[in-house]
Amino acid sequence: MIVDQAEELLLSDADDAPLFVHALAEAVRRCAWLVYTVRADFLDALMRFEAFEPLLRDHHLVKPLSRAELPLIINAPLDTLGWRLDDLALGLVQEDAAGEALPLLAFALHRLWEYVNPDGRRTPRAITRGEYEASGRVQKVLETQAEEAFSMARDSLRDQERSSGSDAGRTVLKALGRLVAVDESGKYTRRPVALRDLTDQELRLLRPFVACRVLTTVRHPSEDPRSLESATGDGWERLAEDAFEVAHESLFDHWPRLRESLERDHDALRARREIEEIADDWARFDRPPDQLIPASRLMRLLSVLSRHTEGADAEGEFVAAWPELRDTLRELQVSRTALSLVEQSLQRMADDEVRRSEVLVDSDPRAALHMLAGDGSARGDVLVRLLLHAPDLGEWRRLLRRAMAAHPQLRSFREREAGLWGVAWSPDDSMVVTGSKDGGVRVRDADTGRVLAEFRHAREARGDGPGWVRSVDWSPDGELIASVATDETLRLWSWRAREEVRIVPLDDRPWSVRFTASGGAVLVACADGSARVWEVAGASRKPVRTCLSTGAGPDGRPRAVRLWDADISADGRYVAAAREDGLIDLHDRDGKVVQLSPFSDDEEPQAVRSVRFGPSLPDLVRLAAGDQSHRATTHVRTADGRGGRAGTFEGHEDQVRRLAWSPAHGRLATAGADATVRVWGVVEGQELLTLRGHGQGVCDVAWSHAGDRLASAADDGSVRIWKVGPEPLAERDIHEAHRVAWSARTSRLLLLSNSVTHAMADVAVEHASADVPPSATDVLRMTGIAFASSLAWSPDETRCAVVSDGDKVSLWEGFGQPGQGPGEVVTLRAVAELTDAHDTVTDAQWSSDGAWLAVTSKDRTWLPRVYDRDGRPWQSATGWTRHASFLSALAWHPVLPEFAVAGQDNLITVNSLDATTAEYRGDRVFLSLAWHPDGTALAVGCTDGGVLVLDRTEDGLRARRPLLGHRQAVGTLAWSPDGSLLLTGSRDGTAKVWSGATGGCLTVLRVQAASLPGTVEQVFWAGSPSLAATLAGGTVRFWDVSDAGDRPQCGPPGGDHDDLTGLITEARLRAR
Repeated sequence: MIVDQAEELLLSDADDAPLFVHALAEAVRRCAWLVYTVRADFLDALMRFEAFEPLLRDHHLVKPLSRAELPLIINAPLDTLGWRLDDLALGLVQEDAAGEALPLLAFALHRLWEYVNPDGRRTPRAITRGEYEASGRVQKVLETQAEEAFSMARDSLRDQERSSGSDAGRTVLKALGRLVAVDESGKYTRRPVALRDLTDQELRLLRPFVACRVLTTVRHPSEDPRSLESATGDGWERLAEDAFEVAHESLFDHWPRLRESLERDHDALRARREIEEIADDWARFDRPPDQLIPASRLMRLLSVLSRHTEGADAEGEFVAAWPELRDTLRELQVSRTALSLVEQSLQRMADDEVRRSEVLVDSDPRAALHMLAGDGSARGDVLVRLLLHAPDLGEWRRLLRRAMAAHPQLRSFREREAGLWGVAWSPDDSMVVTGSKDGGVRVRDADTGRVLAEFRHAREARGDGPGWVRSVDWSPDGELIASVATDETLRLWSWRAREEVRIVPLDDRPWSVRFTASGGAVLVACADGSARVWEVAGASRKPVRTCLSTGAGPDGRPRAVRLWDADISADGRYVAAAREDGLIDLHDRDGKVVQLSPFSDDEEPQAVRSVRFGPSLPDLVRLAAGDQSHRATTHVRTADGRGGRAGTFEGHEDQVRRLAWSPAHGRLATAGADATVRVWGVVEGQELLTLRGHGQGVCDVAWSHAGDRLASAADDGSVRIWKVGPEPLAERDIHEAHRVAWSARTSRLLLLSNSVTHAMADVAVEHASADVPPSATDVLRMTGIAFASSLAWSPDETRCAVVSDGDKVSLWEGFGQPGQGPGEVVTLRAVAELTDAHDTVTDAQWSSDGAWLAVTSKDRTWLPRVYDRDGRPWQSATGWTRHASFLSALAWHPVLPEFAVAGQDNLITVNSLDATTAEYRGDRVFLSLAWHPDGTALAVGCTDGGVLVLDRTEDGLRARRPLLGHRQAVGTLAWSPDGSLLLTGSRDGTAKVWSGATGGCLTVLRVQAASLPGTVEQVFWAGSPSLAATLAGGTVRFWDVSDAGDRPQCGPPGGDHDDLTGLITEARLRAR
């Protein structure tokens, strides 16, 4: 009797094994010989199998053939026929039979016999080594068997999945590749793979190779702790599992099909071996977090394992590369330890780079952008290639957006080597035109910098160089571009037709050109003291208007004074000319000339380099001038000759070469020879923003027509586009007012004005006018309450809670209905006075249904107080968590009957009327609160300038990453009506609009001057997600923040939040 694969008696489901062994033993005892085979690696376990003991008595163990026994086994049968293998042939056979190839040797010897004795009648003789080699040896058998198994597996897969033969073949070879490794020398070696680690498909594809003796089944040490938990047996058997292994390593060299496939993956296999070796050492020392794979070594490994090591895929799009890399490593069957090592190494490398960049975000955001996004060079891309393989890119995205928000420069385009002296926007703000010292006039896409059109002036009229373009302007209808240059011509260009429309010779070198407000004429200022106007549609070289600036010469006779600039008023009545001698000529249409001086009697006049008209009335002229004394000034003049210098703006360290009014005329931008652009608040008289980046003096500056961007041109040959944020749509001065309230239901605005003495409280109704948002129906001014500090309007607008005298809360009613006549005064009726706070009241808010009023204060109870709408106190529930310090703010949930309370003890509690339902403790001091409109998140303003967003979950409050950008405490915040935006106000004098989805800063509202920051006391939304409002210094300002979506501060316009390509491309463009 012959029993093959006797090790199967050890299987857990072989319940009848003892009975079967007993029957075999009885047969041997009576009349039979028993031959049984067992895999050598199961022999030890089989000998310890109690039921098998009867067969181990008086047995004879036949061991595997040794190398010395092989010649006898081969030649003994041949000798009976007179044949034999000579010694050289036997030596080669012994070499081929090494390892697990013995089963294939029978096939090889059979092929040899058919080769030397094909008809069975040849004369017996010695078989030579050459004949054995010619028959193909074991290697040929391997190739034949492998091809047969390959065909079986491929055809099976093709039939099952209806795939093409080539695709099915690649899948089969991919499965075989899992059984191959590469040693240190680069040689292919066998690699056992546990059957448990193979997919069902891979098992089906590999079983034909086992049947054809190309693969063998072996016992292999388990790497998976889970397999040990379910394992049976003792000792080695408990630690081992079945695995597939290649029968003979010569398969790698002598099966061309597999060899070609392996050559394509050779480097990946070597990388896998290297990672596994590092992982073994890492695991040996208990996986220390500070001994991960260094970045330089990671880069080399990734260059082999990932197709994204160039930073972008074949289509030029950047992608998060970790998911694909993880799949690649799994296909290579790296161990779980090695996979964890690579994952942690990539994440640590990205986190380290984020930490290094974070140090630079505020001081040098451009350098931070280069570190995080690269600069497009091969060296700069190395870091990005690694960063994009990190498993979690959240912190990288957050810091990249923060760096863009901190860097006001949007674009920088260089104009070869020549300096730029003129810049202007197209009417739709999509393009800019520049004038260069090389004589070129170029139209560029304002976003990409691509040159869309190029024109050229002639060479200098009084020299040998190119015609230096000193000024450019774009017509209001967008059709024409005007330029003047040292070829002493005015030229008009059609940028659409890419051609010159008109040329006008000039009498001297020009310094500026300006279209009139209607676009029907152009004004040119020349060094000969003339400012002339030509009609655009005319063909005559004669100007329709000439203004001459003269002064007394040394002999007392009139002489021309050099002009540096000129401008024409919107109504065309006045022409202002900037003179070399420090004066400004104001030419009336009737020929009358009035002179203005930016300098006082005790100041030495210096050249006025630029002049621009501001908003003017029929009887009032307003203009601004920049001069060589490093400053700008504003001037007003009435029709009867009164007026003078209205404001002075000092801060530049060199001459002011050009200036420009913002479209709403609330700001001035100045271009300085000190290489800076500065933005000033005209009303405040203070600097709002300084823009640095040019390498040489700035020669011109222009506002976009939307008013949120600036373009500047400089001697360094660059034009830069800056994000400066919107300016207020309207301002309403409410002197000594501390709070406002906006009704989303009826669009009414309630203003609380302070009083010095107590009187009967009343409300005055005013008409909504141009200086309030167009959506407002009524403006109510509440007066008569002394030392009032804040108010809260009930949702139904029938009652108002006012905090006064520090610790008093009074309730008032009688506000009337919307649409009351302007000027009507309504006397309010006191409902209740709440005086049990005993100390400074910090906040008072109505619940969303108006049924409850909650109050926080600095009294020593450290608990909030709740009242019904009539002022009757609600007995504080014993279930509320008591804070450990003063309470600073509260906010009612918009849906649920609960409210959040912030304390100076770093604790936020969410309380129902009966108990505390959630808590959050952080490491910041909290100052203000605001619930998201749907109640899913709570925004928190902090004293360190940070803003937290806490998600409301079933488990409580979970913090997102903080929003960083304010430099001082955030005392007020508000979500937009649709919840997409968060508006924050800070003591640093700014309000910021943040994306609720990404946490990036979208735009900055510069409420107060940067040099003298003041507290933004309150922020709110005036009826729409694009209309924000701020209260600071007694002034309510309304802002159109639609630029937050059109041109966000922190990323590409309207981009997908997950679009890495857009994010990186935008960051690189900004960091140029």
